[in-house]
Order: sequence, then C-alpha cells, then structure tokens
Amino acid sequence: MVWVSNHSPSTITVSITAKTGGSASNYTIHPAIALGPGGEPVTSPGSPESWGSNHWSRSGDETLHATYLLSGKEVKFDIHKDDHVTFYTDAYEVYTSKTVSI
Repeated sequence: MVWVSNHSPSTITVSITAKTGGSASNYTIHPAIALGPGGEPVTSPGSPESWGSNHWSRSGDETLHATYLLSGKEVKFDIHKDDHVTFYTDAYEVYTSKTVSI
C-alpha cells in the first residue's frame, strides 16, 4: 500500500505506474494541511486524508509522477509497495518500507 499525503498549498495530481497492479491513471489530491517553509500553516485545513483519496495498492517497485497544479512543477521518482510519500511546498519526502543495506 502506497500512501500519498499532500501538505503543500497546491492541489497535486499523482499517478503511479501499475507494473504490480492497480491503475496508472492520474488522481487529484487536495491539500490536507498546507505548511510553509518554516512548518507554519499557510492555509486552513483542507481535505482530510482518506483511504479512497490517498491510498494505492501496489505489491512491488513502481514509479510515482506528481504535478503541482499551481506551479506546474513536476517530480518523478521510484517508490516501493508500502512507502509513505509526503509532498510539501518545495520538497517531498519518502518514508520507505524497503530494506536497504548500508
């Protein structure tokens, strides 16, 4: 299960490849809470996160593509089946479930 959170002030569209199941369609994720660069709220809370809006079923490695609708900025990166991705105003972070050796 991939979970995508939107903590930016912009609505984003997200698609995840479907090599291991699911749909590769674009989905809109509205801001749950928008945080500025210093972590301060910049808008009132938006749409609460939910299983139907923020969850993708996947069973392996995939590629996530997201577009910030306000700026048109696009990002594309690899994810794993149980990762949690959080988008912010000018950054994103991935809490990976994949075990890596250092």
